[in-house]
Amino acid sequence: MAKKLVGIFGGSFDPVHHGHLRSMVELDEALSLDQLRLMPNRQSPLKDQPGASSEQRLAMLQLATKHQPNWLIDERELQRSGPSYTVDSLLELKAELKQEIASDAHLCLIMGSDAFAAFDRWQQWQTILELAHLVIMARPGEHLPEQGAVADLLSERKAGSVSELTGNTAGRILLQKLTPMRVSATEIRQRLQAGHSIRYLVPDSVWEYVCKHRLYGAV
Repeated sequence: MAKKLVGIFGGSFDPVHHGHLRSMVELDEALSLDQLRLMPNRQSPLKDQPGASSEQRLAMLQLATKHQPNWLIDERELQRSGPSYTVDSLLELKAELKQEIASDAHLCLIMGSDAFAAFDRWQQWQTILELAHLVIMARPGEHLPEQGAVADLLSERKAGSVSELTGNTAGRILLQKLTPMRVSATEIRQRLQAGHSIRYLVPDSVWEYVCKHRLYGAV
């Protein structure tokens, strides 16, 4: 029987945009995920405080994904006080999935190449590799470290195919090529602060929400 794969796509989603959404679609298809969990964080330990509140970021994510019934928004990090440490969420999720899906469900932690470049700075990153595989979103023009702890880690644990994720409990690292989309939440916030439109960079429902609540300096 094929092992079940559960993808975890975390981030601030400040705001969620088409780059996020297209990546989720392609990852869901490429990995043949049994479940894709979107996990907005309350506060990243390595980034500044989000521009929108937890409730607002959650509302925008719900609007953007309402037509994707197989995607699950996991609110645990928004409900937890203090910085959002991925290792805590994976420990909780691993225990829960034994009851919900299967005792041998394999977790796939999805991250961008920029996040992976700083992976050795994550809280208990060695434990994360005992709990989950890593799936790195590889887009043309982006570069991974060529030396140092993260480069060594990739050399030791790089997976050649999705089958290596299903064939191992955790600890493999897959580079998954995605369609290049030059959209970032930082750019979107900067455009709004400069008085420019973000229409077609985000779903219409998110654009309308941003305008209605005057987020990020929108007028």
